[in-house]
Amino acid sequence: IYTASTLYEYMDDTAIAEYSGDFVSLSERLNDDHILHHYGSEVLLERHGKVCENEITLGKCRYNKVLLPKLTVISSNTCDMLIEFAKNGGKIYALSVPQFIDGRKDDRAEVLKKICTVIDEETLSLLHDDTMPSLINNGKEMAGIHITQRVCADEKLFYALNLHKEMQTVEFSCDGEFSLCEFDVLNETKTVLDYKIVDGKTVATLSFEAREAKLILAEKNVLQS
Repeated sequence: IYTASTLYEYMDDTAIAEYSGDFVSLSERLNDDHILHHYGSEVLLERHGKVCENEITLGKCRYNKVLLPKLTVISSNTCDMLIEFAKNGGKIYALSVPQFIDGRKDDRAEVLKKICTVIDEETLSLLHDDTMPSLINNGKEMAGIHITQRVCADEKLFYALNLHKEMQTVEFSCDGEFSLCEFDVLNETKTVLDYKIVDGKTVATLSFEAREAKLILAEKNVLQS
């Protein structure tokens, strides 16, 4: 938001439209690579965020990675938080490193540059780790099927959506040993899925009709292996 405000021109929206398009592209790429993420509001981080060891916490959420999109400016509070986060072992990736702190030149920008791993959209896969679900087709994450995850006690809930106009089949896997079922939210019924346990992961083959969404429940009581 701060960077966008520096690009705003009343009579010419070319620069801000391009910047907005880049952010949409980044969001789509993260979803295609099945990299679970939230958007970080600098205002909320200042009000409610803090660094706890090698994680940034905000409310009940905890994060061990930060990705900086294309930025030219960030707030002083965010900069200080990121520096502390990195000192504690947190990982920071950046498509670009901000040059200005609170809109001004600041020596901390050079510190930030040293603690960031600069990547591009082609290397976003570095952010995918074993805690995130995978949807594999032909040996790579299947673009166009998006997934999100929620964790409740010992259970995990996955919502996956096929954005393609044709059927797709993928190999789903998640970290941990679970039994899997598909949950029908309209009828409130469960259908047990065929799955296997491989190297501490639960793996199943899922087929999606065109534009189909699935709600997958991973429960701790393993029924088979």
